[in-house]
Amino acid sequence: MKLKTLFVRGVLISLCGLGLSLALHSSPLTATPPAKAPQNVSACYPKAPLVNTAKLAFSVRQSPTNYYLMSSDQSEGGTDLLISVDERNNRCALLLFNPMGDTLPLSRFVPMSVAQQFALLQAKRGLAETGNRTAYQQQIMQVKEWTPEEIWAVQKLGFKLPKNIKVIAPEDIKISPDQSQP
Repeated sequence: MKLKTLFVRGVLISLCGLGLSLALHSSPLTATPPAKAPQNVSACYPKAPLVNTAKLAFSVRQSPTNYYLMSSDQSEGGTDLLISVDERNNRCALLLFNPMGDTLPLSRFVPMSVAQQFALLQAKRGLAETGNRTAYQQQIMQVKEWTPEEIWAVQKLGFKLPKNIKVIAPEDIKISPDQSQP
């Protein structure tokens, strides 16, 4: 499943305009709404013809790294690129390229705190797009596969999960470095 459907298998997909910040230990964590990604991020796109352009969905900063969740020109409106930029040397790294649309917890590729902030931004956007809490709760009840960060985000917003869900844990995902990148 594409990262576009990573959060709640397409039902709760969203790109949020809400910003938050959270202090974690000595590393501040900041999640921000869509904005323009730095120019050097494009250096980490998979080579054309796989990706020519990408649109920023969300960014999360956990010093000294900025993380960018993006949708490529090859996706159908969803996110399928995860890129990091180290502030110390301004180098980027492609952490995930998911053209096959596999269900993958972002916490497999970034710290859990970062994955949680991405999931929270997506959940808030899903709630905003749905229009009300009751309709959003109904959508949540239809979803049977969840990642740990999605569970955290939905519960943080005060929603209940359906019974008998399947949790897709980061350690369950077996990917070699050449599988996540072209």
